[in-house]
Amino acid sequence: GYAWLVKKLVGSALALIAMLLVFAALIYATYHMLQTVPRGFIPTMDQGYAIVVVQLPEGASLSRTDAVVQKASEIIRNTP
Repeated sequence: GYAWLVKKLVGSALALIAMLLVFAALIYATYHMLQTVPRGFIPTMDQGYAIVVVQLPEGASLSRTDAVVQKASEIIRNTP
């Protein structure tokens, strides 16, 4: 059972070396993935523009729509 397997693995130098190699490989893979995968919310390939959909109630005036778009633009510009 489990106890027998643990005794065999702990008692064997070859198994210990194999476990250490697997552990080292996992540490290396973790390091490599942390260096490869982008960490930020916005990837480095950001093009510098945003696509936004603004929806107002039916019959909203053009000036109200423009004000909402300007506010959305301001929020986007001020968000790093």
